[in-house]
Amino acid sequence: MIYILLCCPYLIKGEVKHHLADSLFNAQQYGQAAIEYERIIYEMSNDSTQWYAIFKKITCYKKLKRYTDAKLLIEKYIAQTIPDSFKFDAYMQAIVCSFLDNQLEDSKFYTQLLEQQCPDSVSNKNFIITKIFVLNELHEWENARICYERISLRTDNQTLTHTPYAHIPKLKDPEKAKILATWLPLTPIGLFYGGNYGEGILNTVLQWGFIGYGLYEVLLGNYISAALVGIGGYSMLYQGSIIRAQTLAENYNKKISYKFNKQINETLLKWTSQ
Repeated sequence: MIYILLCCPYLIKGEVKHHLADSLFNAQQYGQAAIEYERIIYEMSNDSTQWYAIFKKITCYKKLKRYTDAKLLIEKYIAQTIPDSFKFDAYMQAIVCSFLDNQLEDSKFYTQLLEQQCPDSVSNKNFIITKIFVLNELHEWENARICYERISLRTDNQTLTHTPYAHIPKLKDPEKAKILATWLPLTPIGLFYGGNYGEGILNTVLQWGFIGYGLYEVLLGNYISAALVGIGGYSMLYQGSIIRAQTLAENYNKKISYKFNKQINETLLKWTSQ
């Protein structure tokens, strides 16, 4: 999937004279090529030449994995007036660069903006697939399912006949795990919800153990030991269980969503390669 995003096409027509920049790009000297494309952007007044250089410079940044720089660059130019012939490609680059920079909400925003600015985009295969990728990563699977069904109805390809959204996974709520661990101390409920039963039982046993040790030391009159070891040990485990419960829920969600998204992405990539 990342390969396709990195090579997102910038469909520019016409032949332009930028042999030095292109030769550096073809030689995989992307840093130097980006500098040359920047020079072209500022020296040329022709829209076709400028936008060609803009898209090529963005591609250089993506090749260098400088996704934040690529995102900032395209945002700089889409904030200005975009010629109609370049709107679709410009917003597609904004979507892809935001996605690669892990700014998923921004990526979703640009999909919505593209749909507003270019109504025909809703029938564009590359756009719909990219939108599905974004929605999947945001766990907005119901919306992604609608997009998936939209393209599956427009093709006779057997790859898309079976919908992978038939069984959308149910994710855990990390905030709920945190609340359970916070308000139900001396119990394994928070860690159980997070998905680790063994850890929940062990943590609870140790918490009770430190409480018991503290009470025993109090009975012996060893108040300092009771406070430092008993209460201190219990407090450490209690605070740790809160953080751990939340982390377990987040890790569970990452694992489940990755597995679910992977099968969908593989289906879509298989379709695009045919």
